[in-house]
Amino acid sequence: MSWSHYPGWIIIQSGNGIIVSDNKHSPVDYTIEEILYVRDLVDSHCARLAALANNETIINKIELLHFRMENSIHENNVAEFYMLDKQFHLTISEASHNRVLLDMSRMLWEQRVNIPYAGLDKRSGDKNVLIKLNQQHKAIIEAIRAGNADNALQRALLHLKYVREIIGY
Repeated sequence: MSWSHYPGWIIIQSGNGIIVSDNKHSPVDYTIEEILYVRDLVDSHCARLAALANNETIINKIELLHFRMENSIHENNVAEFYMLDKQFHLTISEASHNRVLLDMSRMLWEQRVNIPYAGLDKRSGDKNVLIKLNQQHKAIIEAIRAGNADNALQRALLHLKYVREIIGY
């Protein structure tokens, strides 16, 4: 079994530390709401930790992804926008400098492809929706660049709240 096909969950046991559970789930086991709930936890804390880490190189990479998403909007390239959106969020997870959170982010994005949540791409191709999503991305970047951990966390949560509105959750 590989991690990419059968993700395991982390268990914290008092006295034993952090271990990977034997409990494996098929991608079809997760609901959209479960994925979004965990994204609230993971994405917001990744943004918070990225602001605390203040890694100029990774922040520049995040800003470049935002700029490329702007270009995708202007070119009406919805598929490219969402491909870059995934890279944007995974790069913030990388900027957290927490490998567990990065692995969880990767797993969550993999699940997005395997459940109806992937329909977000089709339902939110409206240019105004893409513009608003990217404005929220910019607010996250600004909080990270300013080193404002609490604001980065809140901006990430507001972004995911809007994602819920788009997909009707």
